[in-house]
Amino acid sequence: MGRVGLQNVMFASKLGFNLDIPEVAAFRKKVGTFVVLAKIAEIVEDGPWWYSACMCGRGVQAESGIYFCQFYNIHVTNVTLRFRVKVLVEDSTSVSIFFLFDREASYLLNKTCAQLFEQHLKDVDVVFGTQSPPIFQEIIGKIILFKVLSRPVGMEKFKGTYPVRCVCDDAAIV
Repeated sequence: MGRVGLQNVMFASKLGFNLDIPEVAAFRKKVGTFVVLAKIAEIVEDGPWWYSACMCGRGVQAESGIYFCQFYNIHVTNVTLRFRVKVLVEDSTSVSIFFLFDREASYLLNKTCAQLFEQHLKDVDVVFGTQSPPIFQEIIGKIILFKVLSRPVGMEKFKGTYPVRCVCDDAAIV
């Protein structure tokens, strides 16, 4: 008791905040997760929509024809393909860029990254990430409940984007 908090519930009210008061500014700087109801407005065509990952799930770097996992500091031979899809989302107040990673993108597209990659193996533009697969167009315009980490993705190349931790498109909930 005596602590200020915020939680999501099914039948919630929308609250407006005066962003200029110190308590609101301090709350906005907190790291945590937030739930956002927003529409996917477009796919951001900015680099590959997939990445190679170690069995631990983290991205690997190719070095002299083999892959290296920086997290475990080892060379790996088995890698998996995982989604990393950048989307522009909008609600009634703002727009933002979110990252859909493997679990969330697989759920929304109903395909694994490996399945999609295999389907487009002969399409160089899709494989090398200069354009996204046509199936991505199916999620544009969808209204989704996003659980988003409040701190932007840490790497410089992803600055200003927010990682999605969970998605829900169930009409009974949304």
